[in-house]
Amino acid sequence: TATDLQPGAEDVVNQINLLRSQWKSVQGKLLDRKAELTAMLEHSDNLDTKGKEVSEWLGRLERQLAGGGVGKTREVLLHQIREVNEVHRELQRYSHHVSLFSQMCQRLVSIYCRDNTLAISQLAEELGGRYSGLTSSCLARGKSLKAALEALNSFDRELAEFLTWLGEE
Repeated sequence: TATDLQPGAEDVVNQINLLRSQWKSVQGKLLDRKAELTAMLEHSDNLDTKGKEVSEWLGRLERQLAGGGVGKTREVLLHQIREVNEVHRELQRYSHHVSLFSQMCQRLVSIYCRDNTLAISQLAEELGGRYSGLTSSCLARGKSLKAALEALNSFDRELAEFLTWLGEE
């Protein structure tokens, strides 16, 4: 009977239209996620590049600062103090690079909060910690070298006074 097929066909058409609508919705979400993942890949590449730059810079300064012990002569101490001051000036001059990197990490963590961003947070903490540690080490080494120079100068003055006294006796 023709009248029985008509309502069933209408249900099929309605179901097909519903499926098309749902498919378009799913397709739109998939395309949005694809665009988000593509942007995330670009951000990740940029983050890796900047992270390596900051890490290499910190590594160079760490190696430069780890120059050894405390000198025993005025010339060596003055040279070591100049090196430490140079490292300290560079740390101050480029501290904004570490700040910008940290801000970039925070921004990416907030943008991609649905995804696992633990590695980004860890990288920011690692490089920030290295920078802070390097700054502290630089200041401590500078104080140590200046104290050694002051001790050497004091010894030289006392020795000169002793030699003067000895010459008078």
